[in-house]
Amino acid sequence: MAPPLHRAAKALLRSLVAIAGAKVTDQRTGLPAGKALFIPWRGKLLVIGLENARVSPAFLPQPHLTYWHQDLGFSSHPEPDFPHEPPAHRHPDTPPSP
Repeated sequence: MAPPLHRAAKALLRSLVAIAGAKVTDQRTGLPAGKALFIPWRGKLLVIGLENARVSPAFLPQPHLTYWHQDLGFSSHPEPDFPHEPPAHRHPDTPPSP
């Protein structure tokens, strides 16, 4: 069980994200992923929020190649494509599927 101070800080951060967070959209599907706070800290980007969304960061394509300014997007993981797995990756002891 978390100490009361941790619970209070977590509740404060959740309310701050709900009020001042930026809307995050899934780059791949275009669906909303939630709200988050983005804080640059010591050369890293802290993302506070998005507890329920499983997203990964990706650089967005740009019309002109620039190295000093990159657009960052977030995309969800695609569903696994198990029925279309090539036969070379099947274990030799498994029977062929009908």
